[in-house]
Amino acid sequence: MVEIQDASFVRLGYSGDETFAEVEVKAAGFDAPLIAAFKRGADGSFALTNVAEKRDDRDLDWYDNNLHDAYPSAMDRLFGAGSDGETTRRSFAEQVLRFGDVRDRIEDTLYYGG
Repeated sequence: MVEIQDASFVRLGYSGDETFAEVEVKAAGFDAPLIAAFKRGADGSFALTNVAEKRDDRDLDWYDNNLHDAYPSAMDRLFGAGSDGETTRRSFAEQVLRFGDVRDRIEDTLYYGG
Protein backbone atom coordinates (compact mmCIF):
# COMPACT_ATOMS: atom_id res chain seq x y z
CA MET A 1 0.00 0.00 0.00
CA VAL A 2 1.22 3.48 -0.87
CA GLU A 3 1.42 6.01 1.96
CA ILE A 4 -0.23 9.32 1.01
CA GLN A 5 1.67 12.19 2.63
CA ASP A 6 -0.31 15.07 1.13
CA ALA A 7 -3.05 15.59 -1.44
CA SER A 8 -4.78 18.68 -2.79
CA PHE A 9 -7.28 19.40 -5.55
CA VAL A 10 -5.59 21.26 -8.40
CA ARG A 11 -8.09 21.86 -11.20
CA LEU A 12 -10.61 20.43 -13.58
CA GLY A 13 -9.28 19.00 -16.83
CA TYR A 14 -11.21 18.34 -20.00
CA SER A 15 -10.92 15.74 -22.74
CA GLY A 16 -13.62 15.96 -25.36
CA ASP A 17 -16.92 15.93 -23.49
CA GLU A 18 -15.42 14.45 -20.33
CA THR A 19 -14.43 16.38 -17.23
CA PHE A 20 -11.71 15.17 -14.90
CA ALA A 21 -10.70 16.37 -11.45
CA GLU A 22 -6.93 16.54 -11.05
CA VAL A 23 -5.40 16.05 -7.61
CA GLU A 24 -1.71 16.54 -6.78
CA VAL A 25 -0.50 13.80 -4.44
CA LYS A 26 2.75 13.46 -2.52
CA ALA A 27 3.34 9.76 -1.85
CA ALA A 28 6.08 7.86 -0.05
CA GLY A 29 8.58 6.36 -2.46
CA PHE A 30 8.10 8.99 -5.19
CA ASP A 31 10.46 11.93 -5.62
CA ALA A 32 8.06 13.78 -7.92
CA PRO A 33 4.46 14.64 -7.03
CA LEU A 34 1.76 12.52 -8.64
CA ILE A 35 -1.24 13.83 -10.56
CA ALA A 36 -4.29 11.63 -9.99
CA ALA A 37 -7.22 12.11 -12.37
CA PHE A 38 -10.76 11.25 -11.27
CA LYS A 39 -13.91 11.03 -13.36
CA ARG A 40 -17.43 11.04 -11.94
CA GLY A 41 -19.26 7.79 -12.54
CA ALA A 42 -22.94 7.40 -13.43
CA ASP A 43 -23.68 6.58 -9.78
CA GLY A 44 -22.05 9.83 -8.58
CA SER A 45 -18.89 8.16 -7.27
CA PHE A 46 -15.40 9.07 -8.44
CA ALA A 47 -13.30 6.63 -10.45
CA LEU A 48 -9.53 6.94 -10.64
CA THR A 49 -8.70 7.09 -14.36
CA ASN A 50 -4.98 7.88 -14.41
CA VAL A 51 -1.97 8.62 -12.22
CA ALA A 52 1.12 10.30 -13.64
CA GLU A 53 4.35 11.58 -12.14
CA LYS A 54 4.74 15.33 -12.43
CA ARG A 55 8.28 15.77 -13.72
CA ASP A 56 7.78 19.01 -15.55
CA ASP A 57 10.83 21.21 -15.92
CA ARG A 58 10.28 24.81 -17.01
CA ASP A 59 13.76 24.95 -18.58
CA LEU A 60 12.89 22.02 -20.87
CA ASP A 61 9.12 22.33 -21.21
CA TRP A 62 8.68 25.96 -22.17
CA TYR A 63 8.12 24.76 -25.71
CA ASP A 64 6.96 21.48 -27.26
CA ASN A 65 9.93 19.31 -26.34
CA ASN A 66 9.57 15.63 -27.25
CA LEU A 67 12.85 14.75 -25.57
CA HIS A 68 11.46 15.19 -22.07
CA ASP A 69 8.59 13.16 -20.62
CA ALA A 70 7.05 15.60 -18.15
CA TYR A 71 4.14 13.38 -17.06
CA PRO A 72 5.05 9.68 -17.30
CA SER A 73 2.44 7.18 -16.16
CA ALA A 74 2.82 5.86 -12.61
CA MET A 75 0.04 3.28 -12.90
CA ASP A 76 2.23 0.16 -13.27
CA ARG A 77 4.59 1.23 -10.51
CA LEU A 78 1.71 1.97 -8.14
CA PHE A 79 -0.71 -0.83 -8.88
CA GLY A 80 1.00 -3.57 -10.88
CA ALA A 81 -1.33 -6.01 -12.58
CA GLY A 82 -4.00 -8.53 -11.67
CA SER A 83 -6.68 -8.49 -9.00
CA ASP A 84 -4.27 -7.27 -6.31
CA GLY A 85 -3.52 -4.26 -8.51
CA GLU A 86 -7.21 -3.39 -8.77
CA THR A 87 -7.61 -3.62 -4.99
CA THR A 88 -4.55 -1.41 -4.48
CA ARG A 89 -5.92 1.05 -7.05
CA ARG A 90 -9.28 1.35 -5.26
CA SER A 91 -7.52 1.76 -1.91
CA PHE A 92 -5.22 4.48 -3.30
CA ALA A 93 -8.17 6.34 -4.86
CA GLU A 94 -10.12 6.27 -1.60
CA GLN A 95 -7.10 7.47 0.41
CA VAL A 96 -6.64 10.41 -1.96
CA LEU A 97 -10.34 11.36 -1.90
CA ARG A 98 -10.44 11.16 1.92
CA PHE A 99 -7.33 13.28 2.40
CA GLY A 100 -8.26 16.65 3.93
CA ASP A 101 -10.91 18.43 1.87
CA VAL A 102 -10.08 16.82 -1.49
CA ARG A 103 -13.48 15.18 -2.05
CA ASP A 104 -15.36 18.32 -0.92
CA ARG A 105 -13.29 20.58 -3.18
CA ILE A 106 -13.94 18.32 -6.18
CA GLU A 107 -17.66 18.17 -5.41
CA ASP A 108 -17.91 21.96 -4.97
CA THR A 109 -15.92 22.69 -8.14
CA LEU A 110 -18.01 20.31 -10.24
CA TYR A 111 -21.25 21.67 -8.77
CA TYR A 112 -20.37 25.36 -9.14
CA GLY A 113 -18.60 24.93 -12.47
CA GLY A 114 -14.99 25.60 -11.47
